[in-house]
Amino acid sequence: SNGGIQWPKPIVSSSKAISDLISRVLDDAPAANLFQVSIKANLAINDKDVFELSNGSTSGSILISASTGVAAAWAFNYYLKYIVNSSVYWSGKNIRISNSTLFPIAKPIRIIANDLYRWYGNPCTFSYSAAFWNFSRWEKEIDWMAMNGINLVYATTGIEYIYNKV
Repeated sequence: SNGGIQWPKPIVSSSKAISDLISRVLDDAPAANLFQVSIKANLAINDKDVFELSNGSTSGSILISASTGVAAAWAFNYYLKYIVNSSVYWSGKNIRISNSTLFPIAKPIRIIANDLYRWYGNPCTFSYSAAFWNFSRWEKEIDWMAMNGINLVYATTGIEYIYNKV
């Protein structure tokens, strides 16, 4: 069970959102189009995120199958880290993918999240540097969170109002 949390319905499909994330991370390189993203909620095990990486149906493509959009972004990052030996970090990225080809996957990979929720942030997160971020910087941070499997963000915005009422 998901602890009674009712997740909001996404405005755009998770597959499209992850394809857009991949394009942003790869700076719109043609290789971004070689990732096939499939969201299958039934892949989840005991409500925990699951992703699978394998070679895609077309030559040179990579198939990402995942239980959620966050799991798909996490799969993409796993591919970058462990197949391509690349990284995306807070201050930049070092990606070793050519403009038009991807490294094949030797054998299918399946990862099951250890935890139902993967937490990000603390009471100070939004009071220091983040207070001055623009949309572009927030988009990079949200991409980074998803690519690292973060599915729960500590957000205290407006909590002072509740404290005042209690």
